[in-house]
Amino acid sequence: ASTPIKKKDKKKKEPWLPEGVKDTGLKNYSGNRIRMHEDLIPIYMEALDTLKKEGIDLQIEDSFRYRDVQNTQYIDSFGTVKEGLVAHPDSSYHVRGKAFDLAQTDEMRYNPRVAEVLDSLGLIQSRPDDEWWHWSTPN
Repeated sequence: ASTPIKKKDKKKKEPWLPEGVKDTGLKNYSGNRIRMHEDLIPIYMEALDTLKKEGIDLQIEDSFRYRDVQNTQYIDSFGTVKEGLVAHPDSSYHVRGKAFDLAQTDEMRYNPRVAEVLDSLGLIQSRPDDEWWHWSTPN
């Protein structure tokens, strides 16, 4: 008996993601997929739920970044005010899916509950004075 020929899957394949990085099924502030490391997802979901119960819609703009995207941002920062502030791809938490950037809205910036909840769940800000929007896991 011959083996049946499988029909090609017509669904668009998910782009390659590093080990541990998953698609959350949620969309960011701009409508793009939110991808994060599996260690960060439950923390993010808890923050989302906690703030939603208080009438706050946690909005993020950026999370996982492909290495080449981070590298381009790193190189493009040379000779600008961002030089020295954009992480090298080897040290970026975005490349590992362990960081996200809040949407740069007044509510995300000025509502103290947003930072309180994220902090209470163990997330950290590496540079709170000049990157209030950037949150990551400690490791």
